[in-house]
Amino acid sequence: MTTIIYRIGDESMLDEIQELWEELNEHHRQAAVNFKSHYDKFTFEMRKKNLLLKAKNGQLRIELAVDQETARNVGFCISRIEFSGDAEMESLYEAQVPGTT
Repeated sequence: MTTIIYRIGDESMLDEIQELWEELNEHHRQAAVNFKSHYDKFTFEMRKKNLLLKAKNGQLRIELAVDQETARNVGFCISRIEFSGDAEMESLYEAQVPGTT
């Protein structure tokens, strides 16, 4: 059985989710009917820049799920709270991990 540990941080962890984010973007690109060209052109650097701008208006939180045995990142959640009190889940992704259900 796979053991997952969680790391919690802020925008300083963005580069650690790049590979998973790219998998998520590819999933959306393949599933898209009307917005396929958006996902074709959307890069991690574009998304990172957008999230860093949002972080300036409040607090960005990243939760990273890590397979303890392989040290592989297997999932993430990005959420934010603005100074105004508005909150939003920005992104959520879980990779397929052998041995988990």
